[in-house]
Amino acid sequence: MKKAIVLFSGGLDSTVLAYKLRSEGYEVGLLSVDYEQRHAVELASGARTAELEAFDRRTVVLKDARSIFGRNALTDMSVPVPPGDGTPEERVDIVVPNRNMVMFSLGLAWAISDKAEVVAYGANVTDMQVCPDSRPEFVHAMQVVADTWTPHRVDIQAPFVTWTKAQIVECGAKLGVDFADTWSCSEGLGKEHCGKCADCLQRKEAFLVACVDDPTPYRQ
Repeated sequence: MKKAIVLFSGGLDSTVLAYKLRSEGYEVGLLSVDYEQRHAVELASGARTAELEAFDRRTVVLKDARSIFGRNALTDMSVPVPPGDGTPEERVDIVVPNRNMVMFSLGLAWAISDKAEVVAYGANVTDMQVCPDSRPEFVHAMQVVADTWTPHRVDIQAPFVTWTKAQIVECGAKLGVDFADTWSCSEGLGKEHCGKCADCLQRKEAFLVACVDDPTPYRQ
C-alpha cells in the first residue's frame, strides 16, 4: 500500500486531510510537532483522533523551540493573540516564522526512512492570507527541495490550497470526520474554544457556510 505522511496539528484542516488521503487508498502516518505552542491542547486532540482511527501518529518534541521562533503569539506568551476581526496585517503576530518548513524537513525524513510517496499538509485559501508558508509558491519550493535530496520520488501535496474552510468542512462531513475531536483556537485555554480569535471565527463561519452542525464549545 502506498503511504502518505500528513503534517498533523490535530486541527480541522489536517484531520480532514488525513481522512481524505486514507479514503484515496493511502496508509497514513501523522506527524505532530510539539514546538512549545500556546495551544498545545491541539496535540491532545490529535492523539484522540489517531487512537480512535488507528492512524500511525508520531510526535516530535522541539525542546526550547520558543527561543528561536521569536516574538509571535503562538510561542511567546507575552504576545497577546490578535483579535479575529482584525486585518491580515494586524493578525501577523500569529505567524510562527518558518514553522512549516521545519515540519516539512521532519516529514521528508520520515518519508525517506519509510519509503512514503507523499508528504502533505492542510494549507488553504484562508491560511495563505497571513501565512507565507501556506501559499502555492511555498508548496512548489518544497517540491524542489524534495526532488533535490530524496532517494525516491516524494510528492509534496497541499490538496486544499485552493479550498476555503467551508469546503474543507464539507469534505470532512462526507468522510465522517468527528469534528469534536479537532482543535482550532489559538488561545488554547481549557476545554472550550475562545470564540473570538481568527481561527475560532473562521471555524464558526466554515460550519455555517457549509451547513454542517458545529459541535465546538465556544466561550463566546
